[in-house]
Amino acid sequence: MTIERGKIEGDFTFQGEFTLQGMIAGNATAAAGARVSLLGMVSGDLVVEPGAEVELDGMVSKDVWNKGGNLRVRGTIIGTLHDHAGETLVDPEASIGHRH
Repeated sequence: MTIERGKIEGDFTFQGEFTLQGMIAGNATAAAGARVSLLGMVSGDLVVEPGAEVELDGMVSKDVWNKGGNLRVRGTIIGTLHDHAGETLVDPEASIGHRH
């Protein structure tokens, strides 16, 4: 498992088991097969690809797109949650700007 506590500049793709406690200064994608625990911040969009699993306890500054993965939101989405495919669970304590 990879644990990142620092800042990643630019767009980033999560692969394998990954815990983000730091920040991604760009867009992030959870690739098929990735298991992501997002405790930190993504300053752009987050895309969840088919076959990915994401636990969002941190913050996404723009939009989140579930394109077929398993997404659990307990944190904050400033933009819009686009729930197109897969399974999306939103905790009652989560904060979401908009939902489509």
